[in-house]
Amino acid sequence: MPLWNEFKDNSSTPKDRRLLLITQPTGTPDGLDMHIYDVVVGHWSSHHGGFVQAIAPHERQPSSVLRVFRWAHLVTPTDLPLRELDGVQ
Repeated sequence: MPLWNEFKDNSSTPKDRRLLLITQPTGTPDGLDMHIYDVVVGHWSSHHGGFVQAIAPHERQPSSVLRVFRWAHLVTPTDLPLRELDGVQ
């Protein structure tokens, strides 16, 4: 299994966990930004109807849905429990 998976559509990407995502913000990129990507930890948000960047609960809510180009499973060490995220099913 390759490390990075090609993003095909929302229905074929896991929605029950955090993922490592290669993304761009939604909307139309300007000039040079068309070829610049971000690597973020994200998750599916049923409220937003798309993938959003994972943030700590005390921070503000994510403001935009991400355009996902590639995704990878994020392996969580079993001895480090992660904080729950709103919107993760």
